[in-house]
Amino acid sequence: MLCAMADCGSVGRAAALLGYSQQALSGQLQRIENHFGQPCSNAPPTASSRPATAPPSWRRLAMW
Repeated sequence: MLCAMADCGSVGRAAALLGYSQQALSGQLQRIENHFGQPCSNAPPTASSRPATAPPSWRRLAMW
C-alpha cells in the first residue's frame, strides 16, 4: 500500500491500482498514521497538482 502510493503519487491512483476505493485506502493510511504518529505522505492538505510523496522514514520502511 505504501509502495503503491509512493509509486503512483496519489492516494486515488494507488487505490485504483490496488482495487480499493479511495476512501478505504485513506482510512487504512489514517490508521497507520495514528499508530506510528507520523504522516504517510508529504501531500498538501488540499487538492493540488503536486504529487504525494512518501517521507524518507516511510520510504525506508517500504523498501524493507
